[in-house]
Amino acid sequence: MSGISIITDRTAHKFETITVGTTLAVSFTATTIAPTSGSLKNNVCKEAFCVLSTNSIRFTYHQGGTPTAEVGIPLYNGQDLTLKDVANVQAFKAIAADSSATTNDLPVLHCTYSF
Repeated sequence: MSGISIITDRTAHKFETITVGTTLAVSFTATTIAPTSGSLKNNVCKEAFCVLSTNSIRFTYHQGGTPTAEVGIPLYNGQDLTLKDVANVQAFKAIAADSSATTNDLPVLHCTYSF
């Protein structure tokens, strides 16, 4: 990966790795972006930074949006994505762009969340 620079006015607090499937769109884990316990209880994620590995995805980040293998914004292996604003982070959904991807080559998002 080259060309990634992270400039933010927020402190990163949480990280997760998400495997993106071919049949159902996935979201960020609800209790990760809006913790119900611990030091971040009652806080919500205001910014998500993710890097994609393995294969491409399609994603949406508007309320009611659901991507498919053909519909949504494309993100390719090695590219990064930054979502800002609580509503955008909460509405994010992704699906594998290659509907024939197998378990060994499903796309993986590596995400850091800031509150």
